[in-house]
Amino acid sequence: MRSVLRILTMVGVVSALVLGSVGCAPETTPTTPTTPTTPTSPTTPTTPTTPSQPSTQTVKWVQATPWVAAELGFQGVELRNQILEDISGGRFIIESHPSGALMGAEDVFDAAHDGTIDAFNATLHTFIGKIPASPMFAAMPLGLKRDEYQAWYDYAGGKDLLMEMLQPYNFGYAQPVVYQTPEGLCWSNVKLDNLAAWKGLKFRTKGIWANILQNPQVGAAVTTLSSSELYSALERGILDALEYSTPGSDLPLGFYEVTKYLMVPGFHQPATVLSDVVNKDSWNKLPADMKAMYDAANRAAGVQWYGNYVLADAEALAFYASLPSLEIVVCPADLQKTFAGFADQEYAKNSAADPFFKKVYDSQREFKAKYDFFSGYQSMNF
Repeated sequence: MRSVLRILTMVGVVSALVLGSVGCAPETTPTTPTTPTTPTSPTTPTTPTTPSQPSTQTVKWVQATPWVAAELGFQGVELRNQILEDISGGRFIIESHPSGALMGAEDVFDAAHDGTIDAFNATLHTFIGKIPASPMFAAMPLGLKRDEYQAWYDYAGGKDLLMEMLQPYNFGYAQPVVYQTPEGLCWSNVKLDNLAAWKGLKFRTKGIWANILQNPQVGAAVTTLSSSELYSALERGILDALEYSTPGSDLPLGFYEVTKYLMVPGFHQPATVLSDVVNKDSWNKLPADMKAMYDAANRAAGVQWYGNYVLADAEALAFYASLPSLEIVVCPADLQKTFAGFADQEYAKNSAADPFFKKVYDSQREFKAKYDFFSGYQSMNF
């Protein structure tokens, strides 16, 4: 209000000065009037540009996921759906379906590519058999942490590389939706505190970590099973150990009931990225304002849901620690370093075999060097 009064006062002062100067001006001798020129024809007024109006279109998408409905990853996707519905005034609805409701986890990529569904949400390392570089965008053994991943995606070229990777397919948009906390290293019925214990271990995992565990120096027997099969596989001895998700997300799946050990920390997956990938035709049909809403909802959910992961993990770990039937085992530092060496070998091998893998890996290493330089000064060390 004070600003408005100041402006009005200034306008009054200026007006008074102008009027005063006009009234006090000395009289001048009038000059002989010039012959008036012929007036020009008035120009036709231009039609003012109408600002773009928000669309009134209503959109309903069908999305498949590999997540169990009870786990935090699926709930994070549902949070995004609610945010999108709210900011669109109910005009943009996404129906996300858990694993098995529409199709198996491995089928969501092809279904979105073909247009059977509008979009899928998944950790992209699920599709390592289709795209060797896909794990670099989702889950890197001894790789990027959550804040590093987010900065790399948004400001260091990660998003552009993601779209470059998906360019051969019928996709129009891809974006991280959920960033997870570190996973547990594994649930196991064998105490895995030395390298020899991993030899011959029947272990469920996927992505680059699966390749590392199959390194002859490790020698695990790796298999990939869907989330709905894991509990019974542990119970029946089909598996000795598995890694699935974070401590909090694993809780409703009950793995603690059928294993003796929870190994930590999850250096095999310091962070996990759950991304939305959208069919190109579905994306192109969206009006511009809905594209912006969808992208904003994805980014908002990614920030908001991470805090829930942190608290859920803390509560779950406290519960696990209270169980007399379960031992939480911290993997020895020297064994973690040994696995870091195996990871470096795997990244070097993949970079030599795949130019795009190398392009992504080099981008992440360049970013990581900058981050580590920053962190060296800005991290507490006591």
